[in-house]
Amino acid sequence: MARSAPAAPRPTSPHPREEGVVAEAARRMAGAARPLNLGAWRQVARTGALPGDPDPDGTGVGLVRRWHQHLAVAIDLPMERLEPGPDRLPALLTAWLDLARRTEAIRAHVAATGGPRTRAESERQTLLLAGLLAEDLALMGAPEPRRSALDLIGELTAVAAAEDAAGRVLRSARRTLLGTSRREAPSWRDRLACLLHRPATA
Repeated sequence: MARSAPAAPRPTSPHPREEGVVAEAARRMAGAARPLNLGAWRQVARTGALPGDPDPDGTGVGLVRRWHQHLAVAIDLPMERLEPGPDRLPALLTAWLDLARRTEAIRAHVAATGGPRTRAESERQTLLLAGLLAEDLALMGAPEPRRSALDLIGELTAVAAAEDAAGRVLRSARRTLLGTSRREAPSWRDRLACLLHRPATA
């Protein structure tokens, strides 16, 4: 009679602390695969809050990512149809402001509850956007297009905050930001000079 094969060794149970580490890693991986439940976005957009959230900082990361996904959709058309530079840049800025106006509750929630991971994600997304705007600014003659792009994003944020406080679109602030007036076409030569903190030259 043939001898039966030896039984496979039984796996040893990891130490309770190791079990906790494994469980935490699995939870984080699941969160990375699904950065934000769509229901969370809708609830915060509708009510401005997410009661019982066990990880506000993680939710903040997801909200920031989804906000920029919406922005990518909003700028898709001008990116395809407009030439880079003074034609495209105002359209990109307007799309950003229009999205900000529609998502005041989302941005307020992120500002109030986000932690270090949310801030890191916001900074990462800001740098990505600055890289895009810098392409237009470089074609318009900005000597330091990335720095100018970051300045421009700071101005965008300030206009959005003013619109939040006013509860409406502030057309005069937008005209100043976009380098336009009611009677004139966009004057990005003057606008760029203002952004670069130097006087325009003939």
